[in-house]
Amino acid sequence: MPFTAFHIGAGLLGKGLAPKTQSLTFFTACQVAIDIEPGVRMLLGHGDLHTLSHHPAGLAVIVTASALAWSGLQRLSWWGRTRLPVLSRRALVDTAVWAGLTHLLLDAICHRDVWGSYVLFAGMDFAEDAALMMWALGLGLLGVRWLIGAARARLLRLRRTPQ
Repeated sequence: MPFTAFHIGAGLLGKGLAPKTQSLTFFTACQVAIDIEPGVRMLLGHGDLHTLSHHPAGLAVIVTASALAWSGLQRLSWWGRTRLPVLSRRALVDTAVWAGLTHLLLDAICHRDVWGSYVLFAGMDFAEDAALMMWALGLGLLGVRWLIGAARARLLRLRRTPQ
């Protein structure tokens, strides 16, 4: 499957760790962009699915192109309303880097044809799907927990501020 939701667990973790410089919407867009090549290769019946887009250089090109496209598209408006969330350059860069790194790591854990999978896990058996899903779910829950904590802290600060 070209795009799987377990990548979003890492996005939730990033949003929880750095809520001001991480965009979950842009993170998801980067994940889909990275997995276009494997999807096309599946449709064409190729054996190795993860080639150029799952190599550090390929990821750098894809997330950079995604950030540039987002930067340009967020300026477009329709009847005075923006269609995409407006993100700062720092948010675009931080989210793109996080999306690329986590995608490469998660796919290196579960796919043998991803760059670095043998380097990272030399001599080890590859993770079973159930264990990988549990790890990704754990990351997602951890990210959600941090988001809830950040929201609670913000509400407490707002209540303490005299009006």
